[in-house]
Amino acid sequence: TKLPAAAGRRGAGLLSSILGGVARHSAGTEGAGRGGSAAGGAGAQDAAREKAAAARRQAYEAARRQLQPLVEAKAEGRSLAFEFPTAERQWRDIQKEAASDLGLPSEGVGEEGIDRHVVVYAVAPPLPGDESEDPGGRAAADAAAARVA
Repeated sequence: TKLPAAAGRRGAGLLSSILGGVARHSAGTEGAGRGGSAAGGAGAQDAAREKAAAARRQAYEAARRQLQPLVEAKAEGRSLAFEFPTAERQWRDIQKEAASDLGLPSEGVGEEGIDRHVVVYAVAPPLPGDESEDPGGRAAADAAAARVA
């Protein structure tokens, strides 16, 4: 079962707007810092770093909130997955960090620069050929037959 990623899309828009604001602020202060004093440029850089750190904290907390149903599913032994929307590497790393901190397995899927995103599981899916969940290896054999056909 998958959770809808609509909530993640709202978060991605918020993160993009925050990151865009930090980038615009940094670009605006770079030129001003060159002509002004060194202290003015350093203060602007500190402010930009603080905004970036705040954006990272917000992204981390948003990811943890979105993953809470998986923590509950894991406690109940239910299989559940959540797909975050396509995101840049820095945001995917934050999503994976939040999943790891909650004890949830995750993986990156999709093609870099096109549709790369993070999928988080309540319970780790069995690996192909892993017979612990499928003692007869039936699922792996069926998957192999389907690939050949």
